[in-house]
Amino acid sequence: MKYAHYDKTTYELMGWYHKDIHNSIPTPNIAVNEAAWKTAIENNANFVDVNNKKVVYKDLRPPLTNAELQAKAETAFVAQIETVIQAEVDRLNAALGVKFQDKYAVKSYADTQGYIYQSQCKALWEWSVMGLYEPMRLWQKTLTEIPSEAVFIAELNKHQFTVTY
Repeated sequence: MKYAHYDKTTYELMGWYHKDIHNSIPTPNIAVNEAAWKTAIENNANFVDVNNKKVVYKDLRPPLTNAELQAKAETAFVAQIETVIQAEVDRLNAALGVKFQDKYAVKSYADTQGYIYQSQCKALWEWSVMGLYEPMRLWQKTLTEIPSEAVFIAELNKHQFTVTY
C-alpha cells in the first residue's frame, strides 16, 4: 500500500510514501493500492480527490484564448484538407501507375507540356486549389464560431474530386 500525501488546502499532491521505506507518513494522506498508484504515475496525477479517495490529474494551464482556439482548429482543418488531397494523389498513382509523392509533385507535371498524364495532373491540382481550398476558405470566412469536426467534414465532403482516371 502506498500513501499519497497532499496539501490540506489545495489538495495538491505533495508526494508518495510507503511504510516499508519511510519511517513516518505525513498527513493528510490517502491510501492507494499498487494499481491505482501505477495509473496515477502514468497519468501524471497531481491532485487528490478526497471525496473519491483517488489521485487525479488536474490541468493547471490557463484556458486557450479565442485566437489560440481558432489557430488550433485551423491547423486541424488544414491537416484534414491535406489528407483528402493526398488520398486523391494516391488514387491517381494507383489508377495511372505513377508515383507522385504529393500535390506539389502533381503540380510540377501539370505544368509539363507533353507529359502523357498532364491533363489528369492539371485537373487534380486545379481541384485541390480552386475546388477544395478556395471554397473551404470562403466558407470559413462566413463562420461566426469554430465548427465541430463533424460540421467541417460535412462541408469538406461537398467538394469531392469527380474526375475519373
